[in-house]
Amino acid sequence: MFISSSDAIRDTDMEKLSRCCIRIMNRENKGYDFYGWKTGLEKYAEYRYHSGLLLANDSVLGPLFSIRDIIARFARCEADVVGMTESFHFHPHLQSYFIYCKKNVILSEEFVRFFREVDTLELKIAIIRKYEVGFSRLLGARFRLSALYGLETVLARFDYRQRPMRWIEPTFHLWKPLITELKFPFLKKSVLKRRGVSLEELGAVLAESGSSYDLAMLNDWIGPQDSVHPARENFSDVP
Repeated sequence: MFISSSDAIRDTDMEKLSRCCIRIMNRENKGYDFYGWKTGLEKYAEYRYHSGLLLANDSVLGPLFSIRDIIARFARCEADVVGMTESFHFHPHLQSYFIYCKKNVILSEEFVRFFREVDTLELKIAIIRKYEVGFSRLLGARFRLSALYGLETVLARFDYRQRPMRWIEPTFHLWKPLITELKFPFLKKSVLKRRGVSLEELGAVLAESGSSYDLAMLNDWIGPQDSVHPARENFSDVP
């Protein structure tokens, strides 16, 4: 199910989306991802009949590597709620940009109550505290939560004395080892926008990791002034 608040979706985009989506929604531009998911769940109540529910938002770029088997990996995991990464910022929680809930979770009273009470909030930090952290805290009281790329696994790539603080956000502070060492398939947009990593640096990291992701696809997103010029790219040798 594709949910957007954009007024710039073209007919060609809609035609492509219709091939792989049960439903396409263009909603009022208010609230962030959790409110968007709430709207989608209300409009498509049949979600509870599926074997699981994957919640994803557009805060990441990719996939940098194939995610063909990602649902199978989620399903094989013994946990009931499975995310890609976890964070200890504010309180231990799964980062919500890509999170899978198994059927026993989506049928639970806790899950239904959580989304029923989701409302529009203006401050992103408030959304993180109340909804991203709150989602894990509420469901974690009853269900088992796990991350495919747990923070300890990522931190194990560092010398112990150089380990960052435990409240660190792995997709922001540890993006390089996630990609080069663990073949992590996503890149947070904030790494480019807020951290200021250049496309040249990103290209070098992708080449080192063996990713075939085409950076030229980012041209429409970042704007012409920062576009990737094909003449500067050298991905022809990447497997």
